[in-house]
Amino acid sequence: MTETSTIVPNAIEILLKSKETPDPAREILEEAKAKTYDDQCRALDFLLPRYPRESIETFSEEDRRVLAAGGAAAKHHLRKA
Repeated sequence: MTETSTIVPNAIEILLKSKETPDPAREILEEAKAKTYDDQCRALDFLLPRYPRESIETFSEEDRRVLAAGGAAAKHHLRKA
């Protein structure tokens, strides 16, 4: 990874640990996790807007902050690329 931010990988880990994450999304996240920061950002940017709101609400406040920051960091990174 050429990027030093841990926000995106941390957000991916939170989603992977959740029982709420459906298998197709889990597969995308697992694959992206093993690849580049760009791939991780693309996966997070694709999946977070599609994640059901009621599922997001089951996360702790801290996890929701990390997910929001991860989503914003991913979108920002992809716009720069």
